[in-house]
Amino acid sequence: MGVFLAGGEMRKTLLLLLVSWCSLSFADEGMWTLDDFPFDLVQQRYKVSVSRETIQKAMLSSVRLAQGCSGSFVSPDGLVMTNHHCVSSCLAQISKPGEDLLKVGFYAREPIDEKGCPNFEIEQLVEIKDVTSRIKEATKGLAGADFAKKKREEIARIEKECSTSNDLKCEVVTLYHGAKFHLYRYKRYNDVRLVFAPEAEVAFFGGDPDNFMFPRFDLDVAFLRVYEGGKPLKAKDYFSVRTEPVGNGEVVFVTGHPGRTQRLYTKAQVEFLRDRLFPLFMWLLGEMRQLLLGLLERCDDAERPLVQNDLFFVENSLKAYRGMHLTFAEKRFMEDKTEWEKQLIASAQDKQTVQKALDDIAFSQKVFSDILEEYLLLEGRFSMVSKVLVWARHIVRWSEERKKPNEERLSEYTDAELPSLKEALFANIPAGKKLEEAKIAFYLSKIREVLGSEHEVSKALLQGKTPEEVAKEVVEGTRLFDADVRKKMFEEGYEGTQDPATEIALRLDRAARAVRQRYEDEVEAKVNVGQDVIASVYFKNTNRRVYPDATFTLRITFGKVAGYPEKGRWIAPFTDIKGLFEKATGKPPYALPERWLMAKEKLNGDALLNFASTCDIVGGNSGSPVFDKDAKVVGVVFDGNFQSLGGDFWFDEEVNRAVAVSIEAIVEALKGVYGADRLVRELVAQGKRKK
Repeated sequence: MGVFLAGGEMRKTLLLLLVSWCSLSFADEGMWTLDDFPFDLVQQRYKVSVSRETIQKAMLSSVRLAQGCSGSFVSPDGLVMTNHHCVSSCLAQISKPGEDLLKVGFYAREPIDEKGCPNFEIEQLVEIKDVTSRIKEATKGLAGADFAKKKREEIARIEKECSTSNDLKCEVVTLYHGAKFHLYRYKRYNDVRLVFAPEAEVAFFGGDPDNFMFPRFDLDVAFLRVYEGGKPLKAKDYFSVRTEPVGNGEVVFVTGHPGRTQRLYTKAQVEFLRDRLFPLFMWLLGEMRQLLLGLLERCDDAERPLVQNDLFFVENSLKAYRGMHLTFAEKRFMEDKTEWEKQLIASAQDKQTVQKALDDIAFSQKVFSDILEEYLLLEGRFSMVSKVLVWARHIVRWSEERKKPNEERLSEYTDAELPSLKEALFANIPAGKKLEEAKIAFYLSKIREVLGSEHEVSKALLQGKTPEEVAKEVVEGTRLFDADVRKKMFEEGYEGTQDPATEIALRLDRAARAVRQRYEDEVEAKVNVGQDVIASVYFKNTNRRVYPDATFTLRITFGKVAGYPEKGRWIAPFTDIKGLFEKATGKPPYALPERWLMAKEKLNGDALLNFASTCDIVGGNSGSPVFDKDAKVVGVVFDGNFQSLGGDFWFDEEVNRAVAVSIEAIVEALKGVYGADRLVRELVAQGKRKK
């Protein structure tokens, strides 16, 4: 997540992170795959023995939320623990007109009250298989676009062979930037129902000012239940919980799905992020934030939860990118990147090949810089700001992709990916019309502003009209708000419907495909081949006792509960419920819900609320279980401190901290504030059960 440089000096150089050729550093750094857990390192550093059975149990008890979060089974009846902010979209979508479940929270007092979350998918990793030799053999002797094409085709074949039913999902994962390829096989669950979520005021207490900060006082937790065949899933593997609080210095473990890290990026790649991508991202996010703040002031109650949910994620992303960008401001950071590349070349037998790989990657970043605005707006992240336009794109593209062999389709339309895509597209989820109109107008205006009014795409989309006029026509004329219509168009074709949303998608598609093709051939392919060379050298010289960069796949990390120094003072690793009430002012973002104020005297003020540890996490770890050496869950990760925001690029054990909600506080709140006796009994019963 991030970097904090106490006193303006880097505590540990990136060189020590990346250039330990002969031995691994003993920091609590590392996002390890569960088939390569460093048992010896844990024993050596902490004198703690972890069994292979414990790691296997942790793998099968951990889950991935397709929304970008992590979670864990915590009962044999399919109960899943995650974060409130990971289910905020569900809360917004299931809120009835005039009801705001984000604000008031939700608890299903009886099983029949558990509400289904639209477009929610939970995935459980059940098998890992090494497929490196197949992909290496398929791409042998190839480079550039030919390499990329052959690799995509072989991956599609492997995934199709593995995906033998719709309840399985298979994913080929690139590790060590191409030195290894693993096939991950998941069990998919799409009947997911909400059991409990607190009010946003206490789940996100402190709001944006306290986000990515510590001390924290948040109850950022939620519980879901997985159903199978209309009944609660009978989970064979799950974590039990421990209600006793963790101690200072206690060894803890985290399993979860950290997003993509770039700790082995070259200097040229980091410079591109610093100078081009991040500034553009931050500007667009800032513009989107202003749009949503304005919309929040004038939207009706029905759309307010949807706007609030969008605003939370925009503000969260904006603060994260700003924190990451600060990493690049440190002179030593770039100096260490330069030194790392020198060491990389020096350690290689074929120095010219490594130098060429670095040069090719550097050239690819120049190409990416040339096409960045088009790629980001037409095909990348900011082409997906509107649900309606995303739906329309999938309908338009599938009409073409379905004609191709599986191996030649765009990756999101392969046989392995289609079940998830269809479920997302056909889900009956709300999309506020005023919100959609505002986001479509925003999107079209940014295309015109960034690409220019004379750009072919601007002309094709606007056709002499204003962005606001086109957005109004789309929202008023489209039938895609109806899930049945989306399903019919996807399966039978959109041609002849004259739907204005698919018309916009069609006008975009040619240019979007073209810039995607150029990115894949001239940027991604060059980087893949170059990183394959670099990874091979790095992999060989580290004897494999290093962890791969994160890939939003299941990893395990370990560390200890610990405070840290900040600006000349020591930050203790704990906060308690008493401190939450002391910090409350009665005004946002430090206002507590009324029922918390009423329950104050019933609560144990000394109960541990949040705690910090040295476990190595980044975005995507939200909802990850924190468990002790006996595999009992003691907390759930929900954030990192500000110093963790550069964690995508390096890890500083002295100040980088993962922040979690304590099980002790969760149980205390469920009993004392919410009267959630049914849920408490289910949780605590598993804590007492021997597994």
